[in-house]
Amino acid sequence: AVFEHDEDYSDPGRFPLTIPPAAAAKMKQSMEFISLAKGEALAFDSFEAHTTGPNQTATPRLAMKIAYSDGVDKDRYLIRTDELENYSTS
Repeated sequence: AVFEHDEDYSDPGRFPLTIPPAAAAKMKQSMEFISLAKGEALAFDSFEAHTTGPNQTATPRLAMKIAYSDGVDKDRYLIRTDELENYSTS
C-alpha cells in the first residue's frame, strides 16, 4: 500500500517527505530495523520506508538507485564519481 505523505522542503539537509503519525503507527506494526556494519549494504525497492541517522564519519555514504526506465528530475539524484573522490565534510 502507498501511504499518505507530506512534503517539507524547509530543511535542505533532510529528505523532504514526512509520514503522518497515523500512517507511521500502521507501518510500525510490520517494520524491521536492520543495523549494518561498516562495508555492508542493503538492497530494497523504492516503496520501502527507509531512513538513516547522521553520518558521523569523514567518509561519504554511497547510495545507488537502479531504475528500469527514465525518471523525472533524475539529475537531482546523480553525482559524478570525481565529485565523490574529492568529497570533504569540511
